[in-house]
Amino acid sequence: MAMSVTEYGLVKNDDGSMCFTIRPDDTPFPGVCSLALEESTTNYIDFFNSSPELLFTHGSGDQPVVEINEVVNIDGFVKTWHIKITASGTASGWDCRLAYWNVTATENETWASSEYVKFLRLEGVTFKSWLAATDASDTWLDSTTYSVGETIPWQRQILQITTPAGTEKIRHVLWIYDIDAGDEIEFYVTYVQLEKKEFATSFVNGSRPESKFRFLFPESPINWVVAFWIKPMYYPSSTPEHYAFQLYKSSDDRYNLKLHTSDDRMIFEYYDGTSVYYVGSPSGVFPALNEWSFVVYWFDAPTAKIYLNGEKVAEGELSNYGTSDYTFQWFQDQGTLKLSGLISNFCIGKAKDSSGNLVWTDSYIQEVYNARAPFAK
Repeated sequence: MAMSVTEYGLVKNDDGSMCFTIRPDDTPFPGVCSLALEESTTNYIDFFNSSPELLFTHGSGDQPVVEINEVVNIDGFVKTWHIKITASGTASGWDCRLAYWNVTATENETWASSEYVKFLRLEGVTFKSWLAATDASDTWLDSTTYSVGETIPWQRQILQITTPAGTEKIRHVLWIYDIDAGDEIEFYVTYVQLEKKEFATSFVNGSRPESKFRFLFPESPINWVVAFWIKPMYYPSSTPEHYAFQLYKSSDDRYNLKLHTSDDRMIFEYYDGTSVYYVGSPSGVFPALNEWSFVVYWFDAPTAKIYLNGEKVAEGELSNYGTSDYTFQWFQDQGTLKLSGLISNFCIGKAKDSSGNLVWTDSYIQEVYNARAPFAK
């Protein structure tokens, strides 16, 4: 079994047991990384082979001076555009298109664009990123945009659009507006991505298969704890429930640790091929979309518990439970019961130590959460 790791953090095993993206840019607290476990995707922009294509419009007087450098390995990014624009003399009201990409599209498709930007100097001007649907003659039929008018640290900016009737292309464009004499602009742009998807996933150069996170479960099947921070990025609306993780032996012998979106509940269940045995949180007790939450699934047979952000939200006894050697995995191999999210500080341990002493107590779980809670959002 061989593992490959790309420069931008995509990790894959050749046996298909692992596929995820390491994300240092979005974590529950400083000093850690997260793993992105996501749907498959294709980036329709070949960013690594792209370069800024400058076009100045709508201005008068002296044209601004642009300095562009390609920076390698800055702040963890493999390739970054470093752009400086200086205007002097009689320059007035110049707009500068930095880059644009056109991709074939049709009506009633959902697209998402994303890029990371960092602005060091941005005074008196506005940066805008556009995502537009156009017809065959390049007339804009619909568009969405975000703008930046001040210095900011690294941020990932995301746009989404559903194409209207008559759409032939999707266009993604980066602009600087209203450059006058005396203005100085300096910023970075990197990891530009365009996906045919309802949400933006982690950057990929080309295509990425569906994420996998699978290994033999290392603990006793009747005494274990699974704890992790999770930031759900997308809950598909086409299915009523989505597994976060599984302990899987077969379709007739598995534990499902669920985020149940039909009624916003967390569920700990065991399925023996005939019946489901479970405990669940009240409706509405659920990791929030696009926020970091701390989740613990706890089992000391026959008692199962669920914790959310340090608080116990479910407890009960399972009248039947499995004792097999299990494979631990993200997503089910069959069906479409899956979500996309970021996972950090993943831990598998024992609820009790070898002497039978309870380790993962209510108070200990609360302490673990409290230690990092101020940094969770």
